[in-house]
Amino acid sequence: MFITFTKFHQMAHYYNITNDHDSIQLLHASSRNATHTKKKKKEPIPTLIDNKEALAKLIGTNKSLSEITWKDLHFQQEQPSMAPLCSNDTPLLPDQINFTLVTQVSEDRLWMLTQHCHRWPGPVSAAVFTDFPASRIQQILLRENEVYGKCSLNQVTITTLTKAGVPEGEYPVNALRNLALQNVQTTHLFYADVDFWSSENLYETLHSSSVTTRLSQDDKLALVVPAFQMKRQCDDHGTSKQASTMCRLNNMEYMPMNRSEIFNLIQKENVTAFDPTNKGGHGSTLYEEWYLQQDGEVRDIPCISSNRYEPYVAVRYCRHLPPFQEVFTGYGKNKMTQIMQMRRTGYVFSQVGGVFVIHYPHHTAKARKAWSAGKRSSNSHLLEEETSTPIDWTQFKRGQVDKFFVEFRSWLNAAVEEKSRVEMCVGAVNDDENLW
Repeated sequence: MFITFTKFHQMAHYYNITNDHDSIQLLHASSRNATHTKKKKKEPIPTLIDNKEALAKLIGTNKSLSEITWKDLHFQQEQPSMAPLCSNDTPLLPDQINFTLVTQVSEDRLWMLTQHCHRWPGPVSAAVFTDFPASRIQQILLRENEVYGKCSLNQVTITTLTKAGVPEGEYPVNALRNLALQNVQTTHLFYADVDFWSSENLYETLHSSSVTTRLSQDDKLALVVPAFQMKRQCDDHGTSKQASTMCRLNNMEYMPMNRSEIFNLIQKENVTAFDPTNKGGHGSTLYEEWYLQQDGEVRDIPCISSNRYEPYVAVRYCRHLPPFQEVFTGYGKNKMTQIMQMRRTGYVFSQVGGVFVIHYPHHTAKARKAWSAGKRSSNSHLLEEETSTPIDWTQFKRGQVDKFFVEFRSWLNAAVEEKSRVEMCVGAVNDDENLW
């Protein structure tokens, strides 16, 4: 595998970019893959954010959060000019369609790339948030992670985003996603976060005639791949390196590869639809119908039940594909906003039978812990007791994200033409109002 490294020293829309290309060769190999019990821990008292300093770095303004409007946030309508122009007036032939798996990854999850290579035999474009040089990435993927498997020759292109200029503690998830998109050389792509592993037949099924025929007829068709989660067999967090490796292998052994394995785990109640605590997130996916669909059968999703819908989709790589909005960093509303914009600009959604992605049951990420801390924390009253004035909850990460979301929604209504072809469902949950 030749990994082409492109270093981006800061976030794409706000900073200067420099390139540093370096190719390294990796060897070919394969691996057999190897679930979510939660220990209740005492909630920490929420930590305040230094808004002015963080916002100045994140979006290039010295305004306070309350003063910011969507005009300050640099929301983008389309992909960069390097992305191809697409039109249904010049449709693709089904046999011209091919796919790249697009993902983003932090340093501590680089080992998961091997599992994508094992399950997805096609090209992969990954963006890594790291200051590591190419030699260190090579070491991690070749030697330190050899126990998990390797990738095939010429399979993966990696772009690195350096940490300089990114506020401390922030994970620029959407900037990483956009960087990975820029290395797509195929007509279509499938995006999945690195901790969501595809069924072993996804690449083949996406190339089946039933799928490519539908895709060739509509350059704004997004194919939904249903997402599931599995119970954790063990917790690899905070253990020794050897114990962590053994735990990962134990979890991997239970990660389903195909329809038969996931159905078996569903029957045993070891696998469920992803994140049932956030019903809007994947609630528009027709899971009950998916269980009955044949491999490669495409079934339309007639309506969207929540603006929180954030499925993993296969879609044509075009200039008009809405990008991920980079002001959303860390956890919260970073993916659903793209789906909202896709729906507004005329994308329709259909789900594919016989394929899925399964979430690796890792420990709760720091980004999610930071987002969860705040007003809804059971300890939030301690902050109010320590102060004699009302708390400005936008000083917390979740409040900041909600503020950006409100401005995104205003921008969407003001600046993006309404071309929706799929409606909100009758009785759709108005969870836009579930904000601070």
